[in-house]
Amino acid sequence: MLTRDAVVKASLELGQESGEEALTMRALASKLGVSATSLYGIFDGKEAILRELRAGAWNGLADALTPALQITRRRDRLRQMCMAYLEFARSNPWLYSLTMESPLLFEESVSESQATRALGPIKIALAALREGAPSETDEAELQLQTIDMWASLHGIASLQASGHMSATLRGSDTSDEAFATSYVDALVDTLAPEPPLSVL
Repeated sequence: MLTRDAVVKASLELGQESGEEALTMRALASKLGVSATSLYGIFDGKEAILRELRAGAWNGLADALTPALQITRRRDRLRQMCMAYLEFARSNPWLYSLTMESPLLFEESVSESQATRALGPIKIALAALREGAPSETDEAELQLQTIDMWASLHGIASLQASGHMSATLRGSDTSDEAFATSYVDALVDTLAPEPPLSVL
């Protein structure tokens, strides 16, 4: 029996193999060994499948970020979260690109469940920044820090995925992984600087 999960799984595989243009209802039906008509009994069409893939990606990103919340020290927590973000993007290049290039939260056709899943990573990042923040840091500043962190990580992830971060940009003897680690360290220094040493 054809299930929603089976359609989503096959769609993801097809997209990863051949890209979004190859992800048609006819190609998907052929991959699943069913008629295209049967797919329409589960999804209205390709766009509905893409919306579900994007929502699933947000959910997957949230799952990748969540373990960092168990880390007590704020700097270590943020560093782990940033590295987890970059690893998710690196491990799921097509899905990451598909998700980040779409205004999921603003589509009228997005379900409440899908919108909730899309907000998951943002809420987790905000929680990671809020816990242990200096007492003078208000909610508005924490929200700005969340946006700064996300924008910075997305920029590096996109540069790595596109190949635009050349050896000249990152240093000829530095791997992508080493550069990402150094970048995250610098980002964490900005978001959660070490407190000054007390002078006795």
